[in-house]
Amino acid sequence: FKKYDGPEPSLDLYQIHPQSDRPVLAETQNGVSLVSAESRLIKKKGHNLLNISQLWRTNGPVHSNFSVLTVIVDDKGKKIAAINRLPCYGIYPEYRWKQGEEITDQFDLLLPESLKAGQYRVYMALLTMLSSPGKFIPFVKIDGNGIAGKPDEIIMLGTFEVND
Repeated sequence: FKKYDGPEPSLDLYQIHPQSDRPVLAETQNGVSLVSAESRLIKKKGHNLLNISQLWRTNGPVHSNFSVLTVIVDDKGKKIAAINRLPCYGIYPEYRWKQGEEITDQFDLLLPESLKAGQYRVYMALLTMLSSPGKFIPFVKIDGNGIAGKPDEIIMLGTFEVND
């Protein structure tokens, strides 16, 4: 095994807030909505980390757990990094989320050392935990508008730029 000498992970695992009046960014059929998502590039000890913060809202009982797949792609569509993880690191499982709660989930994604200057996109999908491999949980509304035709399984959260 190679000793990990990268940056220390953040210990701000999750926060619970009362429901706000902020509009929903994306809504699913399973009672969970994404209110906001933010990312920022952090350089620590020579490593590039993408700090991602997601604010979730429960619209009703959440009957099944899910994982969050986050994928980073370059301007040519090539996958640069990806992580599939449980919200709140699995410490506060979704079946315990109460209606109207808003949960901030924050994590760091270690980016490759070979990352070149340029524009990168951040995508997200939700996967069920009941089947292996997980099936996508579709988003039925994005930015408050219904989706025409097939619901989206993967949404773009935003972009970030790496400078030399």
